[in-house]
Amino acid sequence: MEPPFWYYPVHQSLGAALLVQGKSVEAEAAFRAALQRSPNNGWAAAGLLRAAEAREDRQAIEEAQALMQKNWFGIGMPAPEQL
Repeated sequence: MEPPFWYYPVHQSLGAALLVQGKSVEAEAAFRAALQRSPNNGWAAAGLLRAAEAREDRQAIEEAQALMQKNWFGIGMPAPEQL
């Protein structure tokens, strides 16, 4: 029997777990990998923004904010525990 279909990029979950552990550089890499597979993934863009904020990288924050504006359709950005 095959396992059930995984409905979103696994890298997104990995990025969220790494972010919770305080590994923002590794989390950013995981969220970027998720975005390579699903370029319009607003959740991965939100994670990328959270990782950039954790690193206090102004340029990365601006890039991630642009991705969020393009790909996020919710009212506000999801909390880290929702990633």
